[in-house]
Amino acid sequence: MFVIGKTGSSPRPLQGHGHVAALRAYWEGLRQADSLPARDRIDPRGLITALSHVFLIERQAAGLVRFRLAGRALCDLVGRELRSAPMETLFEPASRPRLSAQLELVFTGPCVLEATLTAAGGMLRPPLSARMVVLPLMGMEGRTTLAIGCVDMDDATGMPPRRLTLQRVLREPLATGAAPAPDFTPPPLPAPTQRGARLRLVHSRD
Repeated sequence: MFVIGKTGSSPRPLQGHGHVAALRAYWEGLRQADSLPARDRIDPRGLITALSHVFLIERQAAGLVRFRLAGRALCDLVGRELRSAPMETLFEPASRPRLSAQLELVFTGPCVLEATLTAAGGMLRPPLSARMVVLPLMGMEGRTTLAIGCVDMDDATGMPPRRLTLQRVLREPLATGAAPAPDFTPPPLPAPTQRGARLRLVHSRD
């Protein structure tokens, strides 16, 4: 059963958009009983029709999710290679805190996330509508630190870079034997050991 991610009417699973449906069917076909598919069972040949819209993400820390792989349609949307970039790169700044909170539930639930997305129009940029699905995978040591997903959007995306806005969000809790993603606490910075030593702390908000 899906539960809605914000106040609204009774939720229903999102329908339509062939790439989303194809990825969900592929992911379901890899499951055994209530288990999550393992990362090493994903074969790109099984997703050939949707591959340009598919992505693989990894939860590296609480609130930090990065692309491990991203299809060409997603890279073209933002006008850059997305490998190793934070997933929030695809989204408008106003949507990023909500996206981060919803992705945490994918890994710690675990759960399936489906969402409707939009992008405002402008010069050489038609309005966009899209649907997204994010499906958890079994990572190392039986933990859900990986997920596969898809953004199914209009073909004519216009001049990059484009950024998406998160609209309606639906979540489907999963009963699995997988251990939730662990909490990550960064180690403290070492103190300088000699006079005149200089440390430089680089902050990234990508």
